[in-house]
Amino acid sequence: MKKCNFFLAFGLVLTLSLGVSSCSQDDVLEVNEQKGNVALCTTRAEANMVLSKYLELNNEQYTLSISAEEAEKLGVPFGLYEDAQRELSITNALIQKLKNDPNTILELTDPKVAPKSRSNWDTPSLYSAPTGTLRTNGQEEAISGFVWAPSGTKGIEFLCRANAALTPLYNCKTYSSGAWQSKSAIGALGVNTTIQVPLYVSNDNIRVAFSTSDSNGGTATYQGYN
Repeated sequence: MKKCNFFLAFGLVLTLSLGVSSCSQDDVLEVNEQKGNVALCTTRAEANMVLSKYLELNNEQYTLSISAEEAEKLGVPFGLYEDAQRELSITNALIQKLKNDPNTILELTDPKVAPKSRSNWDTPSLYSAPTGTLRTNGQEEAISGFVWAPSGTKGIEFLCRANAALTPLYNCKTYSSGAWQSKSAIGALGVNTTIQVPLYVSNDNIRVAFSTSDSNGGTATYQGYN
C-alpha cells in the first residue's frame, strides 16, 4: 500500500507542477517565431524527446547535460525546458525519499545504457507464455484478463515505455495464487525499462497490470520468464 501511495502522490505532484499547459502532448504552446531552420517544439512530448538525448543518471540523480540556451538552439522553448527541470527535481526528490524506506526497492534506468529498440527479447529460450501488451492513455492502471502461465514460469518481465514524461515512474504487477506482487522503476523517455515481477505459482491462470506517472500514458509489453 505504501508503494502505491508513493506512486499516486508522484503522479499527482508531477501533473500539478507541470501545469495544465504541459499535461498533455496535445496541448500546444503559442509560439511567435522560429529560429533558423530548426523545428520549434510546441509540446512537452516533443521537447522531452529532444532533451532525452542529454539526460544522464549520476549518483542516483537525473540531470540534463544541456543548458537552456543550448536547448533553445535545438528548438526547445525556455518554458518547456523549465518544465523538464521541474520534472527532474520531483523525480530526484522521490528517489531520495524512497532510498530511506527499507521496504521499497526502486530500480533506476540509466538512459545511456538502456536499450532504445522496441524489439522484444533476444533469447526466446529464456521466456515463455503468457505474452501481451498493456497500454494506458494517462495515469490509470491497465489490467489484463486471466492468462495461462505454464509450469516453470517464474515471473513476468515487462518492457515499459512512456509517451511524454522525461523520467516516468512505472509500476508493474502480477496476480497469482490470490495475491498481487509489484515492482516500480524510474524510466527514461525513448528507451526501454525492464521490470521483472515474480509469480507465487505457475501452471495456473494469472493477471498482470501496468501503470505510469506519465499523464500521456505508456506501453508495457510483457512475457513470462523461466
